[in-house]
Amino acid sequence: MTHLKKIDTGKLCLILMSYLLPCSYILGQDYQTVRQKALDKLDLTGFKNVLFMNAAVTTPHEIAYLKSVSKGLANAPTPVSVEEWHNLYQRLLDADLRDHDKHIPRLEQLMETNPSKLTRNDTIPIGVIDLEAIYLTDKELRDNETRKMAGRAANFLAYDKFRIIYVAALQQDIYQADVWFKISSKFFISNHSVQTARIALDFGDGLGFQSCVPGEQSIHHRFNTIGRHSINIKIVSESINCEFQTYVDVRQLDRVPPSMEFHASAPILTIDSTLQNARTQVAGATIRIINGCDAVLDKAVIVAEGFDMANDQNLDVLEGRFRTPLSQWLSEGYDLVLVDYDDA
Repeated sequence: MTHLKKIDTGKLCLILMSYLLPCSYILGQDYQTVRQKALDKLDLTGFKNVLFMNAAVTTPHEIAYLKSVSKGLANAPTPVSVEEWHNLYQRLLDADLRDHDKHIPRLEQLMETNPSKLTRNDTIPIGVIDLEAIYLTDKELRDNETRKMAGRAANFLAYDKFRIIYVAALQQDIYQADVWFKISSKFFISNHSVQTARIALDFGDGLGFQSCVPGEQSIHHRFNTIGRHSINIKIVSESINCEFQTYVDVRQLDRVPPSMEFHASAPILTIDSTLQNARTQVAGATIRIINGCDAVLDKAVIVAEGFDMANDQNLDVLEGRFRTPLSQWLSEGYDLVLVDYDDA
């Protein structure tokens, strides 16, 4: 199995791969069917709570990298973006062979996915993956399969068990200066009994690391500038001492109440029975107006949403992208009109 890059919605970019590798066997089969047939040939009874990484989409190179990270061998903090955290987490789901009630939660159960709620959110969870795993070599896989065919149990004690430690802030874009970073057991993903003793955050503001014991608590921070801000995070327990570097993008420092916000739509003029998708029948948009310094809507600068195939952009995204760069125009009496189409 190879590591296929995912887009930030967490889905595999198989469309491009299908064009590049039209003869590939794995892309010509149902992935879950092929995966299950391979698992059925193995003795998996001894894995219990431990992840079986051969059942996930990964490579020996990535496994070696994850082992080095968990051992704290890096000379600098390990960089982890929210997309990279999501990417790894989605693939770890396939490596968890436990029953549904013990299985690590799916990403949509763990995270808020509504774009409108995300852009209004002032609390950023810190996601901590701390999982025990096993990855078998080709020789170990063949031996395991041979033993099962012969009716003999595999020697699970001989398999090399390792930790996967991966930490990131689980929301990249924020739309206000004051933010609370949430430390919660909900976002500590673990399958063993070893407890994390301490987690510490450094916002690069000269105050150093702020430490806390894992639990239900929040760490407040106020950003003074827009743009990308790095956050260093240390995870310490009796057996690990790892440091990661994640980041957030501050799109704006304050929220300005709009002068007006409303939804407008145009009724269909004709009915075309050949159009099966109702989305093509009606044009609509939500409009936000931010008046300039004179508080009179007379010199409109209209900013309309471009192509948004996933429909995951909204007015907050548009405002965060354009209001600050156009602040000089607002101070000169121009008015900002933002248009978010219902289906772009």
